[in-house]
Amino acid sequence: MQQENTANLETGVPYLKAWIVCLAAGLFFFYDFIQMNMFNTLNPYVAKAFRLNAIQIGNLAATYLAATVLMLPFSGALLDQYPTRKVILSAMSVCTFSTFLFAITSNIWVAGLARFICGGSTAFCFLSCIVLASRWFPPTKMAQVTGVVVTMAMLGGAMSQEPLAQLIQTYGWRETLIMDTFLGIALFFVMYCLIENYPNEKRPPQPSTEPMLKSYIKAARNLQNTYCGLYTSLMNLFVFILGAVWGVSYLQHVYHLDHTTASRITTLLFIGSIIGSPLAGYISDKIKRRKSLMISGAVVSFLLSFLLLIFPQQFNVTQLSVIFFALGLTTSTQILTYPVIFESNPPHMTGTSEGLAAVFIMSGGAIFQPLFGWMMSKHWNGLEVDGLPVYAGGDYHFAYLLLPISLLVCIWLASRVRETHCQLIWKNQEKTSSTPSS
Repeated sequence: MQQENTANLETGVPYLKAWIVCLAAGLFFFYDFIQMNMFNTLNPYVAKAFRLNAIQIGNLAATYLAATVLMLPFSGALLDQYPTRKVILSAMSVCTFSTFLFAITSNIWVAGLARFICGGSTAFCFLSCIVLASRWFPPTKMAQVTGVVVTMAMLGGAMSQEPLAQLIQTYGWRETLIMDTFLGIALFFVMYCLIENYPNEKRPPQPSTEPMLKSYIKAARNLQNTYCGLYTSLMNLFVFILGAVWGVSYLQHVYHLDHTTASRITTLLFIGSIIGSPLAGYISDKIKRRKSLMISGAVVSFLLSFLLLIFPQQFNVTQLSVIFFALGLTTSTQILTYPVIFESNPPHMTGTSEGLAAVFIMSGGAIFQPLFGWMMSKHWNGLEVDGLPVYAGGDYHFAYLLLPISLLVCIWLASRVRETHCQLIWKNQEKTSSTPSS
């Protein structure tokens, strides 16, 4: 993906159009987060319909992210070589169809295939937004645009919690997913009408002709990409684990809440991210710092997560709501890694570098979702009812250990990131490497 020298348009129709294009692309990210996080609400219904235990539920949920990880290396390369509009619309249509397939099947293997296809298609959603934003906005706006796009995703995550739970209780889980399919069709037509590959006054980006493997080797040599990808992956675990799969069940069993109250609290994790993502981007662009905010977000998130670890069952609904909201707010500093990667790699490497980081990011969910279920099963006392395992609060709390430990690693990773000061530091790196040593 060849970067263009986008003007810093602050007012007028071009600036408004830039936002319209990027927000239209962000609708796919919004829809993707509904599909990815709906298992948190669907968990008991799917487990009953297909008679699954914790490990099987974790594996079925992780199928989505496993497919995303497998497709991400190709998504970055495809976005470097093909029109972004064509790629994102094709992926959105596949995502919508797979949602419908999951809704109507009664076969667990077909359900797994539907989740796999859906996860593979959504490998393109966020990278497409980054590619479009880099064409329509100047570097000084990248963190803000990224924050707004992630906010749209978190809004989708919030919709997959209590609102989805209310629909399921009213209409049934399969009927609700049929409604979800029609939502995807409506969003597809909005995206079809509004997404454009590049500003009219700019020439089309030249597609990359470099072999995919060579591009990824170059991206991997830049450790900035690895540190950022791992940081975002581990900061996202609260969304991947408690927001996407286990949060409602965790709150029900550890704090003895009803399903609706538990889903309302997990919704606040996404509400916190909805506010925190654009706020983190705005502050970062304003003070021209990325690294210090990344470290601060990881430290505060660890302290909040540690409260839940050392004081299990001792918080009421209000206190849990505040903690989950605050965790969504503080873990939002993970969005700063995207502009850091953009600022640390040359234009023709943007798609590939972001794709490499995204492999690390989504691998976290693919690995830790089933690992959480595995840890629950290892702590399980063997109690069964009607042939299905019954997990206690202690089983969930034991598996929860994964989260504060991962945040400690995030603090170290953030400390290894090179500060960019919102500048394109790859230019300085190229000048340094091209200057002969005396």
